[in-house]
Amino acid sequence: MAIRHPAHMSKRSLTAVLWAASGWTFGSLLSFAFGLPGGVDLAFSILAGGLVWWDPAGVLWAAPRLKRPAEAAGTSTLATE
Repeated sequence: MAIRHPAHMSKRSLTAVLWAASGWTFGSLLSFAFGLPGGVDLAFSILAGGLVWWDPAGVLWAAPRLKRPAEAAGTSTLATE
C-alpha cells in the first residue's frame, strides 16, 4: 500500500530539483568564467537544492496549519439556527 504525502511536499521536492539544476548552471558559469575547479557546479547544485527544500528560516514554505477539533470532525464552529 502506498503512503500518500501532502501535496506541499511534492511541490517542495520539485522546486528543490529545479533550484538544484539552476545552481548547477550557475556553478558551471562561475567555473568557466573564473577558472574555478569543476566541483563548484556540483557544490552550488547541492547547496541551492538543499536550502530550498530544507528552508531553515521558514520563508518559502508555510508550516502546515493545524485543524481545530471541530474542523477535523467536519462540523461547523458557527451556531446554526
